[in-house]
Amino acid sequence: MAILYALIHGSEQETEIRSEFDLRSLVANLDGAKVSMISLRRENDDSHFTLAGGPSRMIVGWDRRLDPPYLTLLTRSPPDGPVDLVTGGQLADYEAEVAVTPAEAVEAALEFMKTGEATPLFGWREE
Repeated sequence: MAILYALIHGSEQETEIRSEFDLRSLVANLDGAKVSMISLRRENDDSHFTLAGGPSRMIVGWDRRLDPPYLTLLTRSPPDGPVDLVTGGQLADYEAEVAVTPAEAVEAALEFMKTGEATPLFGWREE
């Protein structure tokens, strides 16, 4: 697996993610309060992966060099109705189809760690 570099919203220091355990621990820190957004990038790669919200639902995005297409992960198990989440320090209302579970977020992040791509194991919506 590639080394990931994680930037936690509000912090100016990147953290190295070298294992599945490190990645799972990082995602578990998304609590929608103190930590509400994490940006991931791969070493020597121009793809970018963002996880936001937490703790029970998250928004996950993928892009390459912050250029289109911007993709948002779609959940396999949408909740009923819109979901309120704090992402990047701001409360927002999100459509149920983009409010993924922590397990889905971790699965997609692990695939990103391996390939740098938006995993075809999930549906993605172009924004």
